Amino acid sequence: MSVFDDAQLKAMVPERHSVRKYSSGLNEEDRKKIGDAIAEINSETGLSFVLVAGDPAGIQKFGMKGHFGGATDYIVLAGKESGTLESDCGYWGERLVLYAQSIGLNTCWAAMVNKKEVLKHVPDGMKYGLTVVIGHGAESGEDHKSKLAEKVSNLSADSPQWFKDGVEAAMKAPTAMNKQNFFFELKESGKVLAKPSGGMFSEIDTGIAKVDFELGAGKSNFSWA
Repeated sequence: MSVFDDAQLKAMVPERHSVRKYSSGLNEEDRKKIGDAIAEINSETGLSFVLVAGDPAGIQKFGMKGHFGGATDYIVLAGKESGTLESDCGYWGERLVLYAQSIGLNTCWAAMVNKKEVLKHVPDGMKYGLTVVIGHGAESGEDHKSKLAEKVSNLSADSPQWFKDGVEAAMKAPTAMNKQNFFFELKESGKVLAKPSGGMFSEIDTGIAKVDFELGAGKSNFSWA
């Protein structure tokens, strides 16, 4: 049985925020649960996500302590080089992040890391995507600023409710510097096209936002173009 329950993940979309200060790292039970979730993702997708526990060197930017205060653990997102690797890391990383929230953990997508240290944990033959810091937060984080729905989609007054719900959920997704560089287009066929709108990490951001859109819209209501 999968550890990922979409109803549970959907409930986490408005609850999950980026956290940069931590009171403690993962305990043994946390590591087991996250490890099982990572194993499921890797088995299902061929990606190579890796939990790095108790070794904070990779998340201390340029060796400076306090970049993610109190954090000792992180997840390396990696996989075989392909045209969809960044989007795949975003998509499956977001499912993992929402699952972590559901079991009482906090996270932060991290681009500013000590990459030399992080790359030591990338499996041979795999390409690095991004890092997710994980642990027990000293705070719960805050809502991020958001663009208007019309800036990230072709939402209109005539759009079906499921599309409105999907766009609303996608706007809660974490993105690099809160740029929300993605766009959701409801096609005449009824299918939805999710595309990056340019900028740094836009492929990863679009993958992240696709998860939240799916959870908000309901997978049974549409298919991807």
